Amino acid sequence: MSLLLAVVLGLPGCKEPWSRCSPDAFWLRRVLARAGFPHPGQNGGALIIPAPPRDLNQRFVWVTPGTQTWPDYRVRSRVDGRPVYGGRVRVFWIVQKRHVWVEYAPQRKLLVRLVRASVAVRR
Repeated sequence: MSLLLAVVLGLPGCKEPWSRCSPDAFWLRRVLARAGFPHPGQNGGALIIPAPPRDLNQRFVWVTPGTQTWPDYRVRSRVDGRPVYGGRVRVFWIVQKRHVWVEYAPQRKLLVRLVRASVAVRR
């Protein structure tokens, strides 16, 4: 998990927070725009999309490199055959050699939009 934090908090050559200068963050902004969120917020380590009207939790979305999975995260769903792994708080899927993380786990309709957008937008 320390590798995850190091990647999320920023790269050594980047003087700004991850959400402002990482190539992965730039790609993720395009993904979120395609999924219907053209102006995500940011907190430095993640991009932020608003919660649906009846949901109290906004969603934090970020990307880390890699294709590995971890025992703590089991397949919770599939979108167009692509496994979505989840724990108690967050989910992720693997696309274009990246993990796309969402905290708090979204409802199915939003999850489908996010996964499909991440597949469609090339890095």
